[in-house]
Amino acid sequence: MDTVEKIESWDIFWQLFNGLCEALSSRKQLILVDKLNDAKSWVQNSRDEWFEFSYSLDFLIDNDSSLFNKNENQNLIKLQNYLNDFLYSV
Repeated sequence: MDTVEKIESWDIFWQLFNGLCEALSSRKQLILVDKLNDAKSWVQNSRDEWFEFSYSLDFLIDNDSSLFNKNENQNLIKLQNYLNDFLYSV
């Protein structure tokens, strides 16, 4: 999975998210993939649902970070930072 210095668009955000899921799948971390996809399922039109997505990513960072490798953790944090910048800037 590639890493990016900075997420600058939603296209890059979702590419990084999907790449993270693929990397975890290749390492047989299917529970984490399921958790990420469950978090993604919150993404709809409502701002509240985007916050639920953010909370779900926070939960993964806080409770499952030991199951991610260093690069995966860094990318998950970049995803969360981009999402939070969006949610708290509006």
